[in-house]
Amino acid sequence: TLHGILFDRPHVLPRNRLEELGADDRWELAPGNFFESVPKADIYVLKYIMHDWHDEEAIRILRCCREAMAPGGRVLVMDPVIPPGNTPHTGKILDLISMTIYDEGRERTEEELRLLFAEADLRVTRIINTGFYISIVEAVAN
Repeated sequence: TLHGILFDRPHVLPRNRLEELGADDRWELAPGNFFESVPKADIYVLKYIMHDWHDEEAIRILRCCREAMAPGGRVLVMDPVIPPGNTPHTGKILDLISMTIYDEGRERTEEELRLLFAEADLRVTRIINTGFYISIVEAVAN
């Protein structure tokens, strides 16, 4: 009974592969710019999005989600969460790569993510360790 919206830039949407899933009535394509607005939804999944942008732009994306989310909605960010200290972590390598590819893009620590979410009027409720190098950061409206 779930229904999904693939929201992306108009020039990106034609390259989607959703037809491979079948059940065309369960999803729709929505062109747009997440710096301006996003479709109304219950859950927003941002996978490998936040690490592309500096803090101000990341907050703008989260604010657009906050403004559009349905009551009781959630934002799920799927990115590495950098652990403290000098222990090896794949996210730390990705952080170096992000800094070389994106203008001010980077991976963030738990505290840095909590501050970004707070600036967007969202509260982190939990961080789910997936056993892989990415975590799922769940947030709700403040």
